[in-house]
Amino acid sequence: ALTGIEMKSLEGVFWSLYVEVIFYAVAATAFFIMRDKRLLTIAALYLAQLVLLTVSLLMPANESLLVAREASYAIGFTHYGWFLVGIYAYAWHRDANEQNFLLAAIFGILATAQLAAERPNDYYAIFISLLFVCVFLLAIHNQTFARIVSRPSLLYVGAISYPLYLVHENMIVGGAIGLHYQFPQLPAILYPVPFIALAIVIAHFITLIEPRVRKLLQPGLAKLTLLTTKASRGS
Repeated sequence: ALTGIEMKSLEGVFWSLYVEVIFYAVAATAFFIMRDKRLLTIAALYLAQLVLLTVSLLMPANESLLVAREASYAIGFTHYGWFLVGIYAYAWHRDANEQNFLLAAIFGILATAQLAAERPNDYYAIFISLLFVCVFLLAIHNQTFARIVSRPSLLYVGAISYPLYLVHENMIVGGAIGLHYQFPQLPAILYPVPFIALAIVIAHFITLIEPRVRKLLQPGLAKLTLLTTKASRGS
C-alpha cells in the first residue's frame, strides 16, 4: 500500500492468512516480549474492538469511529474472538481449569454475536458460526461426542479441509465458468462438480506430502525452537 504497487492474492480466501500472520506477530509480542503468558493482551484488543463496533453502530454518522473501525478490521482485531476460543480451549485441555473452558465459550458467543451485529440478515452464517462453537467445545469436553467425531471418515475430511480451503476458489469457480462457456446447455448444478473432485484430489495429495515436508524441516525447526526458548528465558 505504501509503494502503490498492487499485489493481488492468488486466491480470494487468502485474506484469512493475512489475519493469521498479523495475529501471530501480535501474540508473539505479547507472549515473549510482554511476558503475557495468558495472552490477556489479545482478549483486551478484541474486547476494545467490540466496544468500538458497538459505539460505531450507535453513532453511524461519526466518520472518526468508522475510520477506527476500518483500521481495526484491517489489522484483524475483529477476528480475534475466534482465536481466543482456541486459546482458552487449549488452556482448558492443558490444565483442566473450568474457568478457561467458560472463557472459550464466552468468546465463542461474543464472536457469533459480533457477526450477528455486522451481518444481521445473514442467518446462515450466524447459525453455522454458533454451531461451530458448540461442536468444537463439545468435542473437547465430552468424551462420547469426541469418539463420534473421531471416526476415520470425519478425520479424513478434517485433514483435507484446510488445503481444500486454500486451493478451491479459483479452481472451482473459474473451472465452472469455463465449462459453462464450452457447454452452455448443461444443467447449472453440474458445472462445478468435476472441479470440486479435482480440488479434493489435490487437497488429498497436499495432505499426504505435508508430513514428509514437515519431517524434513523438523531438525531446523527444533533448533529454532531451542534458540527461541533460550532467548525467552534470558529476557
